[in-house]
Amino acid sequence: MADTETLAGAAQAEDTGRQDFSAFLAARRGQEPEWLEQARADAFARFSERGYPTRRDEDWKYTSVEPLCATRFAAAPRPNPAALVPWLDLRGAAAPLRVVLVNGRFERGLSSLEALPAGLVVSGLKEALAAGEEDARALLLSSRPVEDAFTVLNTALFEDAVLIRVAAGAAISPPLEVLSLATTARAPFASRPRVALALAEGARLTLLDCHAGCRDDDVYFSNALLDADLGQGAFLEHVRVEDEARSAFHVSACRVAVAGSATYNSTFVTFGGRLARNRLHVVLAREEARADLRGLYRIDSDQHADHHTTIDHAAPKTTSRELYKGVIDGKAQGVFCGRILVRPGAQKTSAEQSNANLLLAREAAAHSTPQLEIYADDVQCRHGSTIGQLDEEMLFYIRSRGIDRAAACGLLTYAFGNEVIERIGFEPLRDRLSRRLLAKTGASRGQEE
Repeated sequence: MADTETLAGAAQAEDTGRQDFSAFLAARRGQEPEWLEQARADAFARFSERGYPTRRDEDWKYTSVEPLCATRFAAAPRPNPAALVPWLDLRGAAAPLRVVLVNGRFERGLSSLEALPAGLVVSGLKEALAAGEEDARALLLSSRPVEDAFTVLNTALFEDAVLIRVAAGAAISPPLEVLSLATTARAPFASRPRVALALAEGARLTLLDCHAGCRDDDVYFSNALLDADLGQGAFLEHVRVEDEARSAFHVSACRVAVAGSATYNSTFVTFGGRLARNRLHVVLAREEARADLRGLYRIDSDQHADHHTTIDHAAPKTTSRELYKGVIDGKAQGVFCGRILVRPGAQKTSAEQSNANLLLAREAAAHSTPQLEIYADDVQCRHGSTIGQLDEEMLFYIRSRGIDRAAACGLLTYAFGNEVIERIGFEPLRDRLSRRLLAKTGASRGQEE
């Protein structure tokens, strides 16, 4: 019955989407180059062919989009930017270099881009198109190996984009923050933040990628997409924080291509959202490419957080390390699906993957699916996954020192999750996330007796 209802809801949402897309395209006709109009039309045609996913799709086996399909989302509102100033440092990383998107639209007036370091160029969609259509086209529409209903919807309907370029050999400091902020509205709305990033040969950048809502009871749908290309020997530290409103829907994809001797390091932290689905696809395209992926999802109540990762070892002598942790309380559900693909000829690959989940309540649930696909014979690959509760011996040891059970549970839970956060290099964001984790941990009841 649930599957039938999901299909019916998806069909209704798709019909509404076709009407919305026609209106959207008509309103923008003549304002964008022909290649972008065509790309939008092609993307929506692909969406219409495949529709929204259901649990019959293997990648969505544990995650239902039925609540999302059942909600009618209006166009994103245009708030007064001045009213958002108090929210910026509260919801963002407070980095000196900051790009702000509000409901998916680039807001230069709220951004801090007055004195960009040499070698860094940041522009909105209109600015990028005016500066050179071919360059913007290459950043926005480069061929990508992964595509689903939500990535093509983003391409069809994104209103604005942030395009970031780092020149060859440039080492950008301090970090660059991209804050995608969702504002309060009377009716549910949808926004589609989009970021395209290119690091030339030898370039270095730390990107703080923050997604947040102003108020927890706001209902909205954030469909985000980030594409990153790392040139030969480049280095990208990508810290992604999903702290949307508790009633929000968040579906994102990050697609990363890593050239030879380049390194991609990521830390994904998920706190917010009623339904959060984060997909990360990394292609190690040339020899000596490396990826280090870390993630933490701390959820409770009726939240649902889904993380799908793919590391594609497409060349010999590539290396990946992956650690994702889940702390799940109440009736929340955490999903992790991690795929390591070693292609034919990708000899001397080294890959390690680990997923550990901590359940703090009887009704909490975790679904962990580590996957290895190996088509080469000279490799070193391993993976593992655990789902468990707090260690009773450790709890007894801590309580023997006069600490009550709730505080003892909190200490162990915090230590478990903070292993991911403490690796973040930008101290102000690391400290804020640690405090956020501690606050959520302190609110935990601990394990039920």
